[in-house]
Amino acid sequence: MANTILITGANSSLAIPAVRHLLTHYPSYTALLTVRNASDDDINTKRLRSTISEYTNAKTSIRELDLSSLSAVHQYANTIAAEIADGKLPPLSGLVCNAYYWNLAGEAEYTEDGFEKTFQVNHLAHVALVLRLLDSFSPDGGRVVLMTSDAHLPGKNSLETYPPAIPDDLELLVKPALDRDKPTDNFGHGFHHYANSKLAILMWMYALNKHLLRVSSIDLVSL
Repeated sequence: MANTILITGANSSLAIPAVRHLLTHYPSYTALLTVRNASDDDINTKRLRSTISEYTNAKTSIRELDLSSLSAVHQYANTIAAEIADGKLPPLSGLVCNAYYWNLAGEAEYTEDGFEKTFQVNHLAHVALVLRLLDSFSPDGGRVVLMTSDAHLPGKNSLETYPPAIPDDLELLVKPALDRDKPTDNFGHGFHHYANSKLAILMWMYALNKHLLRVSSIDLVSL
């Protein structure tokens, strides 16, 4: 049975080729594509629609999703779960957590939820989305894809100033202290927030996969 593939950040430079591949090789699947701005005022969303228009029989749905708002993520996930339960959408076969954010130019930004924005968009919001949609996967199973980076490896990425690490006080991941110590180093701290978010994604993948192996047929993979 052809099911649904959900991709976050679907208008990015990485996602659009993935959407093209999906529509070319798996045309019977429904592509559920989330973007921050679903209007054509966003040049990337316009490019995504142009790509989709090449496939006349494509089953696609572009939806707005603001990952910097956990209430928006919860509402979106509940809506998708309800549509799948009601048969308006096929069950999920894949959930690709592709969207990301970083800020290398300004001081740390905080969301309406009170968390550092890079960490929330890259990790916390995707955690909320995945956990709320696990029951919406096909009984035959599926796959969750989490996007990491070489940034999570200390000394690996040339943009690194401060090596990534999981602090003893986990509160520092969502309310980092380094910005108060050296507030002028926006680039260094901005990339550090990004790298820590990718490290957290990787560690959560192992924890969640251990649980899923016991209770379901959903696979996890990190890229």
